[in-house]
Amino acid sequence: MGLCLVGWSTGIGGALTVSAASALAITTPSTPTSPPNATIGKAYSFTLQARGGNGSYQWTLTTGSLAHGLSLSSAGVISGTPSSNSGNGNFSVRVSSGGQSASKSFAIWANPAPVSPFGKAFCTD
Repeated sequence: MGLCLVGWSTGIGGALTVSAASALAITTPSTPTSPPNATIGKAYSFTLQARGGNGSYQWTLTTGSLAHGLSLSSAGVISGTPSSNSGNGNFSVRVSSGGQSASKSFAIWANPAPVSPFGKAFCTD
């Protein structure tokens, strides 16, 4: 994008400030490892990322749902401690900024914690 100004000087000094919002986009990849999966019973936190827009970002969950125990903050942080399997794990979010919005789909699975092949720990005094 370019800006061209043509004119003449009237002898009055001044400055011209041009501000344009760049296109808003969610930059968090949607891959098998991003966002990472969660583990049932373990604290989880992941921050979604965006660029562009004009001003602060406001995040909302638009379709699907997160695993029980996880939530999305308006700042784009998915956090909590999942308490059960996540169903299908698919959800979509929307970010808004300066009159623009962008949406993207993701998946986070809440999986059971790994179990030791030796069973539960056994300790004696």
